[in-house]
Amino acid sequence: MNAMFKPDHDSVRRQSGWKSELGFTFIEMVMVIVMIGLLASVAIQRMFDMARQAEITAEATTIEILRSNLLTVMGEQMLQGKKAAFPENPFSDLNKIPEGYDPRRREKPTGLDKDDNLWVYVRATGSEILSPEEAGTTLKSFDVDGFIYHQRNNGKVFRWAYDRSRGAISRKFQVPDSELEQAVERISDSDWD
Repeated sequence: MNAMFKPDHDSVRRQSGWKSELGFTFIEMVMVIVMIGLLASVAIQRMFDMARQAEITAEATTIEILRSNLLTVMGEQMLQGKKAAFPENPFSDLNKIPEGYDPRRREKPTGLDKDDNLWVYVRATGSEILSPEEAGTTLKSFDVDGFIYHQRNNGKVFRWAYDRSRGAISRKFQVPDSELEQAVERISDSDWD
């Protein structure tokens, strides 16, 4: 067929009102980019929420393992005919040490990035007693021998009181920012000595 007699499809489309542009307009591209951005922001937020929830679950699991271990240690002592007593440190005699536990540290976490995911046990300095409501137990009293501290990856620090005489660990308390600031000051003052 001769080139002169070939139908021109583009001219037919133009005449009948069809768009002959190939590709996307600028507005269409912007809309696609905005939609992708919105979807990505929702996905990222869910990912962060899942990571935070996983950290909270791991924290609760660690505390339950410590509670269970206290009873196991006491039971083993009884089976061996020894005087049964709960350990001075609730992290004692664990088959597996929790990730982030520092047995040498005697100070609570500071809330600074360097302490993220830190677990530590700090002995109580005075004779503190919690009510059953404060401790989250049904015990008549709760003598505080020390505190279990954990700093989450977001810098928030939580603590649980430990009663050695009863082998009990209290409910969780968030450490106020004012206490964390005092801990940072104490550590920085001791660095100058």
